[in-house]
Amino acid sequence: MKAKFLIGIAALATIGFTACDKSAKLAGDVEGTWTAQKTEMFFEKGHKEKPYNEGRDQKGHRPDGKQGMRPTMEYAPTITFTRTQGTNGGTLTISANYEVTQGVNVIDTVLTVPVKASVGGTVTAAGTWQAKDDDEISVILDASKTSVTVNPSSLTLNYATLTDAPASGLETLKKNVANNIASTVTPMIQHHIGQIRKFDDVKVVGNTMTMEIGKTKLKFSRK
Repeated sequence: MKAKFLIGIAALATIGFTACDKSAKLAGDVEGTWTAQKTEMFFEKGHKEKPYNEGRDQKGHRPDGKQGMRPTMEYAPTITFTRTQGTNGGTLTISANYEVTQGVNVIDTVLTVPVKASVGGTVTAAGTWQAKDDDEISVILDASKTSVTVNPSSLTLNYATLTDAPASGLETLKKNVANNIASTVTPMIQHHIGQIRKFDDVKVVGNTMTMEIGKTKLKFSRK
């Protein structure tokens, strides 16, 4: 009986050491700075984005009762993993230039057609990370260190149909959207960053790393 008990302890210890070895290997593999290829992601359906004012009538309803296109973001994040000596984790920073595209249904004297608004900016975040096994990294981001900037001058509007509206009216429309777009895009991105809890399916082969953040797959190159 005693022999079986000792064998059981040894087996558990072996499993523990194996898991620890896998975590240590992953921590060593990801340490450093990585830049991803440009990737498109969809914002989660559960996030209730703040609409552009031009997208609603005086009662707050859209003209066709629709919620518009689901917002998307193109970005190429750079992640730096700094490992704390003697551990399988440490600190990390994330930075990226992005372009967000969101549908806007417009009501004014110029036109009433679906419009897609695109705008660019930057986002940075920081926190801690911990390798959990051979392909998962838990992440805790510090909300106070998340910064989102929006560049209204990069705004472009794409119309679903051709319009013969005067150029002056379209320019006024663009200015109105530009005045509101930061208050729409900023909380969307902040919410997205706040939902990051882990990096899944992390694989490092040479100077290439792949992972999933939420439902988005990314491919990185070591800098």
